[in-house]
Amino acid sequence: MRPDISIVIPIYRPTCSAFANCLDSISRQIRPNYSIEVVLAFDGPPSSELEQVALRYSSSLIIKELRLIHKGVSSARNKGLAAANGSWVMFVDADDSLPDGACVALLNAGRSKSADIVFGDFTVEYPSGLTEYKKGFPAGISSLDPCVAMHQVLIPDKSMGLVWGKIFSSNLLKSEHLEFDPALAVGEDTLFVFNAVAKARTIGYCSKPVYNYRRGEGSAVTKFREDYPDRIVRSMNSMKTAIQTLGDDSWWVDFNSYVLFHLLLINVHYIFNPNSGWVERQRRKEFFRILSLDIFDSALKDYRKSDFPITKLITLKMLRSRLYFACRIICAIRNWQLKG
Repeated sequence: MRPDISIVIPIYRPTCSAFANCLDSISRQIRPNYSIEVVLAFDGPPSSELEQVALRYSSSLIIKELRLIHKGVSSARNKGLAAANGSWVMFVDADDSLPDGACVALLNAGRSKSADIVFGDFTVEYPSGLTEYKKGFPAGISSLDPCVAMHQVLIPDKSMGLVWGKIFSSNLLKSEHLEFDPALAVGEDTLFVFNAVAKARTIGYCSKPVYNYRRGEGSAVTKFREDYPDRIVRSMNSMKTAIQTLGDDSWWVDFNSYVLFHLLLINVHYIFNPNSGWVERQRRKEFFRILSLDIFDSALKDYRKSDFPITKLITLKMLRSRLYFACRIICAIRNWQLKG
């Protein structure tokens, strides 16, 4: 019998305790009236400890294991998607978990609205122990126009472009040949979700937490990467191509907000990353080089201010005015906050 939901988990070196917690939370989703298939996409050879964790849950869960050459999360998700047999597909990261009743809530929302995709709320657990509730849409909404959902996906602060916290109709994904782009190392989630929503007829919404995102100690501070801007520009150009196929100029303001969110990331994690080893002259040179790139320069000239909180609006104003020292101070404060 075809499973109701296939849960695809890309796995690359999670801790055993986090992986066990993930599978344990999935085992608690089991209900008498529907079935779950778990596709474990090991992105590289798993350790014997991780194998033991998977084996421990093989009696309570229908588990399909894929042993893959390490090629990154997008490739692992694509392999998992190809192997999934469920009517619906859900993506879960190996160090996150599902709240009790998440699958049945998403499934019921999808069936009641004959939806192609169902969005849900989620929680973020910080290393300090603080938990934040992230609500996608106002209370009382149970379905969305795909056009509205697409606009929301392009506003990064809303977190609607993340691939988890949702279920996707297998029929939609397979009929439209939707996959993750393995060439992208940034924004691959958002591009996948945007393309899926663009092809959907109906979007359902489940107004309850359906995913627990665990922000690890290493999530807040990224190491310095010389190719970080190149990765982001590549991702932005891929999204630009996707938007161009829509043939509608109304999307470009949303796209600019999407671009500027990533420019803010470059500002903190690249230009003013304290681990770069640059002298002041090098840092200043990169600051002006990045801002001169057409994709960022154009976005700074036309964006919707309501898409950003006041703190980010201030930084964007400084970037637009090319105020190097003001941006350096703001990023120094932000890096100090991230370390704390």
